[in-house]
Amino acid sequence: PIITPGQAAALAAGRTRSTPWVVENDGSGGLAPRLIMPLSQSIDHRLLAAGGQAIKAGARLGSRA
Repeated sequence: PIITPGQAAALAAGRTRSTPWVVENDGSGGLAPRLIMPLSQSIDHRLLAAGGQAIKAGARLGSRA
């Protein structure tokens, strides 16, 4: 998904559909139908960078106490 101005992140959900999925039953694997919904997320990299800087600044302030 595309982030529009004023947003920090966007989450898109795809269509749910029945898909063959490998499931484990008592040590033996097999296929079973499962409902699968693809998800896609976009995040503004500046949000992640600012969060990392805030954590570092908090650690510096905490070490002075």
